[in-house]
Amino acid sequence: MLVIEDDAVTRRVVAAIFAETEWDVIEAENGDEALRVIASQPVDLILLDLTMPVLDGFAFLDCLNQDMRPSSQAIPVVLLTGRSLSDRDRERFRGRVSLMVEKQSGPSGMHRQLRAIAQAYRESIGMQR
Repeated sequence: MLVIEDDAVTRRVVAAIFAETEWDVIEAENGDEALRVIASQPVDLILLDLTMPVLDGFAFLDCLNQDMRPSSQAIPVVLLTGRSLSDRDRERFRGRVSLMVEKQSGPSGMHRQLRAIAQAYRESIGMQR
């Protein structure tokens, strides 16, 4: 799974939550780094922040949508965001973003949501360890 988040502390917390449920976690600071990761290795799940330098989450999703490889098109995307989303933003994500976790839910709420997501996706793709 790939965590795309510019804030190092948040990125490490998210990575640790997914590692607890036995995911192999790859970290990227921005969308540009993440595109290089996806081009070089398989990714089962993306957790994406929207507001980042270099290539933000919106532009990353645009690039991912233009990548016609079946392996790229099949990657589920979960948004992790602290910003309010407009109806226009939500429309842009329709069909590409599976879930959204709001950072404003506080550390315990975010942790609980991410742990549930990690477990659910792990089961849905049949990860056996």
